[in-house]
Amino acid sequence: MIRPQPRVEHLIRRQTPKVGRQSKLRLDINENIAGWPESVIREVLSSITSGDLATYPETHALYASIARRHGMTAGHVLVANGSELVIRYVFEAFLGPGSELLILDPSFAMFEVYGRLYGADIVKVPFGPRLDASVEAVLGGLNSKTRVVAIANPNNPTGTVFSTADLVAITTRAMRASRMRSRNFESAGPTIRNQGAVSNTTTRSNRPSQVRR
Repeated sequence: MIRPQPRVEHLIRRQTPKVGRQSKLRLDINENIAGWPESVIREVLSSITSGDLATYPETHALYASIARRHGMTAGHVLVANGSELVIRYVFEAFLGPGSELLILDPSFAMFEVYGRLYGADIVKVPFGPRLDASVEAVLGGLNSKTRVVAIANPNNPTGTVFSTADLVAITTRAMRASRMRSRNFESAGPTIRNQGAVSNTTTRSNRPSQVRR
């Protein structure tokens, strides 16, 4: 009998049923509770052609526009079906048996799922009794085996926020601990981007305030 690999077969992500939630105040899974403007929805729907639905998208202009907006090259941009897929790509590229993934506990559930999927050891930094996150505890969890430090900011589900100075300190120490060479991937701000190997993701469907007409 052919069976999945053990690290896949025993992966579990517990979920609650998502039924009848749209009319409620949804604060549990980092969703946008305001919804998209009706005018934007109408404009998007009116611009779709039959050819759009029958061909692979031509993304060059989109990548170039995002790169210009954030002051980087298109090679530093990755557009995917939500942040979760980008996170999976990053983990697939850098994690494996013998490596370590450092995460906050609790945090976005898929950090641990994808970390275990690629065979990494999971290092968890717990929150304090007031749901405060200790930067010192994060720094103390770094070592030469650390390959990815995954931080949701604000954190899901606690809402805890790390300052830019905190993120710079974590990035700098992580690169030093793992002896990583400086290499930029994608980030929304030059202060963080200039620190080296940083991947910053954002899910636009959750942030309609950033839609520009």
